[in-house]
Amino acid sequence: MAQRAAPTNRFEPNLLWTGQEVLVFGGWNYENVAVGPGGRYQPDRNQWRPMAPIPSTTASVNLSTAVWTGCEMIVWGANTKLDGSGGGIYDPETDEWREISHVGEPSPRIASSAVWTGREMIVWGGSTGLCTGLTGSCSDGGRYDPASNTWMALSTVDAPAPRFAHRAIFTGTEMIVWAGRNSNRLSEPPVGGGGIYSVREDRWRPMTAAGEPALRDYPSVVWTGKEMIVWGGLVQGGHLVRNDGGRYDPVANRWTGMSIPGDLPGRYYHVAVWTGQEMIIWGGDYRDPRGFRYDPVRDQWTQMSTYGAPPPRAWAGVVFTGQEVVIWGGTALAGGRYQP
Repeated sequence: MAQRAAPTNRFEPNLLWTGQEVLVFGGWNYENVAVGPGGRYQPDRNQWRPMAPIPSTTASVNLSTAVWTGCEMIVWGANTKLDGSGGGIYDPETDEWREISHVGEPSPRIASSAVWTGREMIVWGGSTGLCTGLTGSCSDGGRYDPASNTWMALSTVDAPAPRFAHRAIFTGTEMIVWAGRNSNRLSEPPVGGGGIYSVREDRWRPMTAAGEPALRDYPSVVWTGKEMIVWGGLVQGGHLVRNDGGRYDPVANRWTGMSIPGDLPGRYYHVAVWTGQEMIIWGGDYRDPRGFRYDPVRDQWTQMSTYGAPPPRAWAGVVFTGQEVVIWGGTALAGGRYQP
């Protein structure tokens, strides 16, 4: 994967696939400072193109969220002092940004989640104390309509417990929220349970705790079209790295387990993506150079080829183009493209 003209390397960048190129935006460096403008990568040419800087510096925060609407990238976040929120909408055709309305937007926060419903970006949760060393997280959120440039609050009735650094996916009709923390003190455990939000009804319903995987931080989560698969992560207080997970069916409200081969190492700060048939996991601490593929139909794991693989890393970004898995950023330079 080309390095020439690539954007500044960063941890936890947002990677989005437009159908023609990979958009890279956001992220942070070793000083926990948000980095500069993003970039655009064209796999067919193996070339990078620049991205215009976002006019609002508040949206360049390291733990911002980003979604792809089908024609534009929406970014939302807060600055590191949490004294204001900000965002922007990026059009790759014109290489231009436009501002997101502040009227009715959620309160300033970082490490929230965001999903795209087909019409709206839904932002939920996040931390109000992560930068100050204090405990403080949210159990509310907002729905942003880019067509009208308006926000609407989410119902908080029966919403999950407050959390940040959680995981969220969209099923086509509902948003599922799971995992996360309510404190940045490592001695305190992660938050258990999750919740399911209906976009049409603006209503939350609980997830069953029966068969739920053990509590953890930084798991990977993918949506298969029928199930949410969660895997890996870290139990911070005990420094236990997980190599297990679970599969959740929101229609049946049921968890089922996953096979755990003896040679499958646990990991965290890794990346995961769904290809349409398999979940692919790669990278993470402890910088294992191998990757693995999980087939939920067979409940079977397969090791990926390491030939031509990029250097191992944590905190990378990942996206699936429909043909390739593109990995970029993190604790190592350069990136890689994997053909399943």
